[in-house]
Amino acid sequence: MDLNLLKEHKIPESKNLEYKGSLDFDNPRHKEKLLKTICAFANTNGGLLIYGIDAKDGIPTEINGISVDNQDKTGMRIIDIIKENSEPSIPSVSVGFRDKSDSNNVFILIKVPRSWNSPHRVSITNNKKLKHFYIRGGFQNNLMDIFELRTSFNLSETLGEKIKRFREERISSILSSETPISLKTGGKLILHLIPINAFYPGQKYNIGQIKDLINKLTAIDAHNPRFRVNFDGYLTSESIGDYASGSYAQLYRNGIIEAVCGDFFDAEKKLMSSSYYEIQVVRAFSNYLELYKELNVELPVFIFITLVDVKGYKMEPDNNEFFLSHRKEDLIDRNVLANPEILMSKYPEIPGNLLKPAFDAFRNACGFGGSGNYNDEGEWNPKRR
Repeated sequence: MDLNLLKEHKIPESKNLEYKGSLDFDNPRHKEKLLKTICAFANTNGGLLIYGIDAKDGIPTEINGISVDNQDKTGMRIIDIIKENSEPSIPSVSVGFRDKSDSNNVFILIKVPRSWNSPHRVSITNNKKLKHFYIRGGFQNNLMDIFELRTSFNLSETLGEKIKRFREERISSILSSETPISLKTGGKLILHLIPINAFYPGQKYNIGQIKDLINKLTAIDAHNPRFRVNFDGYLTSESIGDYASGSYAQLYRNGIIEAVCGDFFDAEKKLMSSSYYEIQVVRAFSNYLELYKELNVELPVFIFITLVDVKGYKMEPDNNEFFLSHRKEDLIDRNVLANPEILMSKYPEIPGNLLKPAFDAFRNACGFGGSGNYNDEGEWNPKRR
């Protein structure tokens, strides 16, 4: 985006856009205005705050940029100010910089998503008088009234319930074999990616866009994938003729991805894969995140990994754990292993790092220690590719 065009086309401030000419961390008024806008954006529909552009009556007048000595330190300081002076702390705020072509100045771009944990209030340290909730109205930050606060609290609680209920309903349907394609009998792994905005009214993505990105939606461990549009959105599955499939991935029109795979389980021997399944899940997960980036899916995203139909299964042991593999007490003791949510507030450099808690928990359920596909620092480092 050429920021000069904002002035040239007289792009006004709005519900989702605000300009500031300068930023002085030592000026309490600057700090207060920053926090009011950030909280208001988070409590409404998100937005972009740009420093380095002067405006009058909401219309850009000067595109000068501002002087910044160290971009990394400045970005970290902005994030720290927001975290320390907002209640609850606002997640997923990102700070970027854009160089001004004809000078050494830069523009600071602070992107704020709509929060899943609103309402947030400004709570400046050592300022008991400034503890208020703000909402965006036009291009202004307004104090939230009692009705707006009540609505915001209710919506936040409702969103959490909707996410929980969706997961529970899908687990129940999969256990009942109510799936978009017929799956093999036996244990199954379910991977859910649920974007924060999936349950907002009217939220839909253009499924037509997926045609050019279809390789990013391949089902977990699928060797001969088949793709098609269906009622819910876009479906990919492992095509194996007339036999039941081992896996599928469903992209819902609201951005949710559900990937189910039964290829990691031997129903006859009651045996579950160990290291191999983790590698295949991370590979598919990494592709799904690339798809989300292409679709500009709003963060954060809730990630759930669940095992179903697994009571009595044991996990294939690593070589150094073979002596543990036949203990009866190390069989999985329940039919459903539902891990808590993993919250992804920004795209990770190494996607596999995010999934370690789930992989560790599944191994623990089978009497083993943590996953061997991670190094001592907890970073994804698979034994085989």
